[in-house]
Amino acid sequence: MTRLTISDLQRAEVVTEDGERLGHLFELAARERGAEPPVVRALLVGRWGLPRRLGIGRGVAHDEVAVEDVIAVAPGRVVVRRRAG
Repeated sequence: MTRLTISDLQRAEVVTEDGERLGHLFELAARERGAEPPVVRALLVGRWGLPRRLGIGRGVAHDEVAVEDVIAVAPGRVVVRRRAG
């Protein structure tokens, strides 16, 4: 099994399963669980991913993709489910 690190995914292209480009992955959002390690809950992507990472305002469409929507992960590319709507 190939092991990926967060740095392997930084700036990876994020696309939907049907090929729509959502942007690049800039950050992972995690949920704290007390004494247990944090759990990744979302990917921050698209043109507002970087400003959000820097704490500048809230994003717009496609700035946050739930980790449950991730279908495949490889160095340089993340495939996610298409959003309804």
